[in-house]
Amino acid sequence: MEKEPDFYSVTKFAEKLAMHPNTVRKAIEDGHISACRLTTASKSPFRIPSSEIIRIMEFKLEEVIEKEVQKRLEGK
Repeated sequence: MEKEPDFYSVTKFAEKLAMHPNTVRKAIEDGHISACRLTTASKSPFRIPSSEIIRIMEFKLEEVIEKEVQKRLEGK
């Protein structure tokens, strides 16, 4: 059995939750998903702890995140 990674890239995290990577990035920027950057550079890629998948799946937050990001895109 393969061990789960400690951290996920945005792309792998999005695949795990069947979300679009841009939705994940916007959710990180809005504070709905906890993540850290690899370096202090503003364009450095995010890494998301595996515990976030458990938290989001446990509370079915992917639906909430999708709705919040959609509202933001619509300017509400």
